[in-house]
Amino acid sequence: MLAKIHEPQTYRSCRGVLSLAKKHTDDRLENASLRYQTAGQATYNMLKNILEKYLDLRVSQPDLFTPPVHENIRRPQTHQ
Repeated sequence: MLAKIHEPQTYRSCRGVLSLAKKHTDDRLENASLRYQTAGQATYNMLKNILEKYLDLRVSQPDLFTPPVHENIRRPQTHQ
């Protein structure tokens, strides 16, 4: 089920994002946007929180499901 879009609310969100653009660099906004894309539905508050808590500057979480590359770890291609 899709949420209804209310135009005044959308305009307020857009103005909020534009105000964040005045306070933060383009790089920080880009990094914050990339970070919250994985959450599915992105909101202004998510973007604001990421920027306020400097989460956009943190290194992303490591991939825990891919083994690290190391000379003592066999890869699938070594079994051929």
